[in-house]
Amino acid sequence: MPKISKNNVNLQKTGRVVEYAFNKAYDVTKDVNFISRFENADVYGDFVDETLASAIMVNQYPLMVYGKKLSMGGVGYVSSLPEYRGNGGISRLMKEILADLHEQGTAVSNLAPFSERFYRHFGYENTISQKKYDITPAAFSNLIREKGGLIKRGAFADEEISAAVISLHDAVLKENERNTIIREKWWWNRLDTYYANRNIAVCYEDEKPTGYLIYRINGLEFIIDEFVHKTPISFKRLLNFVGTHNGQCTSFSYAAPVHENIEEAFTEHEGITVTLVPYMMSRIIEVKKLLDCLPIDANIVLGVQEDDLCPWNVGNWVKDSAEGWHKTDEVPDISGPITAFSQLLLGESPLETMLSSGKLSGKKMKEFEKLNGKVSFYDYF
Repeated sequence: MPKISKNNVNLQKTGRVVEYAFNKAYDVTKDVNFISRFENADVYGDFVDETLASAIMVNQYPLMVYGKKLSMGGVGYVSSLPEYRGNGGISRLMKEILADLHEQGTAVSNLAPFSERFYRHFGYENTISQKKYDITPAAFSNLIREKGGLIKRGAFADEEISAAVISLHDAVLKENERNTIIREKWWWNRLDTYYANRNIAVCYEDEKPTGYLIYRINGLEFIIDEFVHKTPISFKRLLNFVGTHNGQCTSFSYAAPVHENIEEAFTEHEGITVTLVPYMMSRIIEVKKLLDCLPIDANIVLGVQEDDLCPWNVGNWVKDSAEGWHKTDEVPDISGPITAFSQLLLGESPLETMLSSGKLSGKKMKEFEKLNGKVSFYDYF
C-alpha cells in the first residue's frame, strides 16, 4: 500500500528522500518542523524493493469557504530520489492520494506546484496568487503619517501578543474567505518555529488590538510575512512602523493577498513595484460539498463535463432547498472540466474571464458576482 506506517524506520527513509530532493544540508529528522508535519500527516511512499524512491505528505487542514468549514488535503514534500525519477512513482502516489481523500470525505486539495503542467494532469488548477510588493527605503518619505494607536512589539511566545494575533486572524476568517486555512494550534506553533526570528507588532486602539504585522529582518531586507488591519489607523500606523526601519534596511518586501492595497497609504508611488505571482493550485475532490458552501440561491445548473480521476464529480448539478446541490438531467447554464470549476469557485477568476478565455462555456450570470470571496492568509505546506 502506498500509505506507509509512521515509525522511526520510515521516518528515516522519508527524511533521506526529502533531504536530497530539497537540498537540505542537515538531518531533517532532527528538525521539529519536519517532525510536526510527519506526525500530523498521511505519508505516501513508492518503493523499489526496500528503497523508498518517492514520498509525499498530505496534511488535513480545516478550510474556510464562504463562511462554512470544509476539509482540505494539503499536499507537500513531493520528492523523489534522482535515480528513480521519471518512473511514474509520483503519479502513482497522486492517484492514490485522490482516491483516499475521496474516501475520507475531503472536499478539496491545495498544493504549491513545482510544475503547473504536471499537476494539471491530476485536476489541479491555479487558484491563489500573491501580490508581491518591493519597496525602496526612499518610498517611505511619501508615506501618509499616522500617530494614532499604540504599537506593542514582541514574539508569538508572548501570551498577550499571540492572543491578539489569533483573535484578529479569526475575525478575518468570519468575513468572506474563499479558500483559506483555519489554523489549528499545532499549525500556529509550527509557523512560529519554521520562520526563525520573526517579530510581531500589534496596533492597539483604546486598548483593543486592531491590527498586526508579522515580519522578519533578513540581513538588510525587511520582509513582511503577514499584515492584518481592521481600521484606517492600524493600516497606516503599522506601515509607519515599517517605515521606521528605512535607515536600517535597504529593501522592503511583502507577498500580500491580491486584494491588499498598501500603495494607497503613499502619496507618491515612485519606489514601489507590484507584481502578481501565481502561488497555489487547488483541486475539487467532492464538488457537492463545495457547491453547498456557495452563497447562491438561484436555480442554476452547473455541468462538470470532465474529471477522469474523480468521476463522481461528473454530471449536471442543481440546487434545491431539500437536498442542496444534486445531480440533474437539466441542461447546464455553465459547463466545463473540473479544473475550470476549481479556478472559478476556489480561485480569483470571475465568471466573465472564465467564459471569455474559453475555459468554461455558457452565459454570464449575475449570481456569480456574489462569489467575491478572498484569501487573506498564505500558509505554505
